[in-house]
Amino acid sequence: MGDRSDPGAPRPSRGGSLAILVLLAGLLGGPFLLRALKPRGPEFCSDCRWPVNPPHTRAEEQPRKPFTVKALMVAQADFRANERAGGGIRGYWRGDVAGLHTLPGKDGRPIALIEIRGALADDRPLAGLPSLGERRPCGGAWFRAIRHEGEEDPDPDRFALCQFPAEYPHHGRMTFIVDEGNTIFKKDLGHGRGVEVYPADPAREGWTPLD
Repeated sequence: MGDRSDPGAPRPSRGGSLAILVLLAGLLGGPFLLRALKPRGPEFCSDCRWPVNPPHTRAEEQPRKPFTVKALMVAQADFRANERAGGGIRGYWRGDVAGLHTLPGKDGRPIALIEIRGALADDRPLAGLPSLGERRPCGGAWFRAIRHEGEEDPDPDRFALCQFPAEYPHHGRMTFIVDEGNTIFKKDLGHGRGVEVYPADPAREGWTPLD
């Protein structure tokens, strides 16, 4: 038998069918594509609320090196050895923690011996830090420059620093202290208020060296 179809009837175009398929795919996949292309804001650490990419939590390996009193200890050694600050400042910096970033150097620019996140985590900065951002804990901790026991005026040949949990015990239980002897001590004080002075004999007062 021959072909019974009407030879004069229009036949579907392959190109037209392809165009219809592309149109349908665009209609169905468009929203997903738009969401994929939509710019995303910064991700924030669930612990210290510092912008990071990729995001991290304390339960994961953090892509950024944790900021601790050890970083402050290294910064103080650099400050003293290289006389970083102008204005005739010698020895260690005793004013606060933030100054290890904000103090003007000999060239007039901030010495930036610590990261901005460390400066913003100073719980008692000598001056406001609006140009750096909002003060916030770093890694769930606040930092403070303190004096030695019995010290009336800060001795530039010494320093003392404290790190304590922003929310005790959610951000940890340990408070950490360090001085120019470069031994970091830890102790659970039962609160997250930190300390005001570095003890004359940390071990006698129950502080243990950090492993």
